[in-house]
Amino acid sequence: MSKRWRLVVLVLGGALFAFLLLHTGLAELYANLKRAGWTLLPVCLLWTLVFLCRSAAWQLTMRGTPGPTPPFWRTYAIAVTTFGMNIVTPFVQAGGEVLRAKAVTPWMGSQRATGSTVTYYMLHALSNLVMWLTGLTLALLFVRLPDGWTATFAVVLVVISAAFIFILSRHQHGIVAPLVRVLRLVPMVGPRLAKPLETRQKHIDELDAVIVGFYRHAPGRFWLALAIDVLGRVIALGEYWLIARAVGLDLTFVQTWVIGGLGGLIVNVVFFVPLETGVKEGGLFLAFQLLGLDPALGVFAAIVQRLREFIWIALGLLVIPLAGSPKTGEE
Repeated sequence: MSKRWRLVVLVLGGALFAFLLLHTGLAELYANLKRAGWTLLPVCLLWTLVFLCRSAAWQLTMRGTPGPTPPFWRTYAIAVTTFGMNIVTPFVQAGGEVLRAKAVTPWMGSQRATGSTVTYYMLHALSNLVMWLTGLTLALLFVRLPDGWTATFAVVLVVISAAFIFILSRHQHGIVAPLVRVLRLVPMVGPRLAKPLETRQKHIDELDAVIVGFYRHAPGRFWLALAIDVLGRVIALGEYWLIARAVGLDLTFVQTWVIGGLGGLIVNVVFFVPLETGVKEGGLFLAFQLLGLDPALGVFAAIVQRLREFIWIALGLLVIPLAGSPKTGEE
C-alpha cells in the first residue's frame, strides 16, 4: 500500500475515530473507564490472541494460490487496522475489507489479494454462523427459556443453518458471478448496475476461481482455517468470563457461550449501525436476562467491550505504517 493510501486511511480513520469519541462523550468515556477498572487490561490483552487466530486463518487463505504472501507480522498489523475500519464504517461493516485487499496487493497482485480477501470474509462469516448455531443449540438444550422463545430460537436455528449451507456452497462453486446474475434481476437499477460488471466477466471468473480453488484444491487447509478462526471467537468469549469475575459472578462454560452467541447474533442482525451504538447494550442485556442473570451486567459487559474496541481502533491507526509496501526481499 502506497504512502498516499496510508495517509488517506490514517486521515479517514482518525476522523471517524474522533467523531465516535465526541459522539460518545469524553466525560462518559472517562466514567466508563473508572467503572471498568482493572478488567479492561486482561480483556484487551485477550484480543492479542484473537487477532493471532484471525491473522493465521487469513494467511491460510492467502496461501491457497501459489505466489508470495506478506510475512505474518505484516498480516497481523493489517488485520488490526482493518478491524477498526470495519467497526467505524456502517453497512455490512466492510470498510476494512477494501483496505485489506489494497494492503496485500504489493505482495500478491490485485487478483490474488482480492480473492483472498473475499475468501476470508466468507470464511469469517462461516465462523460467525458456527458460534450462533452452537449458542442457540446450547440455549435450547440447557437454558430454561421464557414462553415463546423456544419456538423463536428453533426457527432462527433453521434459518442460520440454511445460511451456513449456502455460504459453504459458495466456497465450492463461487459467489461473484452468481451475485452479478442476481443483481440483473433487481427491478429498474439492477441491469444498469450489472452491465459494467459484466464487461469484466474475465476478471469475475478469475476471482471466483481463486475462491473455489481454495476449497477444492486444499479442503484440509480450508477446514483448518475455519477451525482457527472459530478458535479466535472462542477465545474472545473469555472476555465475558473476565467481566463477570470482576463483579464476583462465576459464569459456566454454557452460559458464557450462550451470551457470546446470542449477543453476537443480535449485533450482526442490526449490522448498519456504526460501533453498534445501543445495539450491543440491548443485545447483551437480553442475553443476560434470558439466562436469569442480572441484565445490568450485560450493559456493563457492553461498556467494557466498547472501551476495548476504542483501544484497538486506536492501535489499528497507530500500526497503519506497518501495512505499507514490502521491503526488498520481504515475503
